[in-house]
Amino acid sequence: LAAEFLVEKETTTPAATSRASQLQPKAAGCQLPRLLGEEFRYLFLADLCICPLPFQIDVLITKPLYLSFSGLAVTFPQVHLTNVATTSFVLGQELIAHCIAFLLLNSPALLGSCDMLGNPVQALRHLRQGMTDLSQRPLREGFFSFTSHLFAASLSSLSAVSNSVRRNL
Repeated sequence: LAAEFLVEKETTTPAATSRASQLQPKAAGCQLPRLLGEEFRYLFLADLCICPLPFQIDVLITKPLYLSFSGLAVTFPQVHLTNVATTSFVLGQELIAHCIAFLLLNSPALLGSCDMLGNPVQALRHLRQGMTDLSQRPLREGFFSFTSHLFAASLSSLSAVSNSVRRNL
């Protein structure tokens, strides 16, 4: 399947034979099957359902600038396709485009988990948990939990910013 994403498919003609030999990747150690003589192979999908996919992601980028995103929670929505006839290449491209569009729509959540900005999403989680504990637990336990989550939110934000600045200096 990976070969189909890397190499363009064509129908067999004399001109296509010479052009298809130029399309084979020249990467060292990469042996992809030859696609000469193959025609497009269509997938016929009567019903395809991809369930929601939750991810908890921590990303660390060190070059050229130190950036870290911690505690990024993303859930890709359900995808449901019916009566589709396409090639595996086009299906793969469309699914990748769908994922990229979803990530662009959720870019505020990505920025909110950036440690250089103090990771406000993580601070919000702490405050939300503290407020929940304050309202659901007995007063003494709830107040203790709320204050500990309040301090954890402020100190973790301060720690994230100072660590990002330290690594970029």
